[in-house]
Amino acid sequence: MTRGFPDTIVYRESMISKASFWITVIVVLGLIVILVIWGNFRTVEGRIVFWSCTSSASLALFLGLCFTQLVVTVTQTRLILAFGVIQRSFPRESIISTEPTFIRLSDSGGYGIRRGRDRARYWVAAGGPGLKVEVTDSKSDRVQTYVFSSTHTERLANILDIAWKR
Repeated sequence: MTRGFPDTIVYRESMISKASFWITVIVVLGLIVILVIWGNFRTVEGRIVFWSCTSSASLALFLGLCFTQLVVTVTQTRLILAFGVIQRSFPRESIISTEPTFIRLSDSGGYGIRRGRDRARYWVAAGGPGLKVEVTDSKSDRVQTYVFSSTHTERLANILDIAWKR
């Protein structure tokens, strides 16, 4: 945000990862089934299994909700990638280049936030169209590559390339 003025949103896109949603549902339901089948909470071992499954189900639900929806936001001053509560922001000046690309899950290693075989950082909600962005890191003066899912890659690349160059 600039001083005294709100940061206006130029573009916002949201992608729902159906795979992450169903994986989360299956894991949580599986842990609940284990709890029901085990069902012996009178012994110490039974209580340990109960609390282990309950905490695992809670963690799986939290992580599943975090990685179910990828939100890409472009404001007047920055590009923001967000997977639930996990967020990464890039100032406008740090973006060097953008390039539409195709995300293969074999390159990225799967859904979510990952480091790919090519050392790029992937934010993947779905395999398919995506945008590759090269960013300078202000702390180490290195160029880092980020690749993220996008349904409108050409439009987003144009917004980042044209609208920000004045």
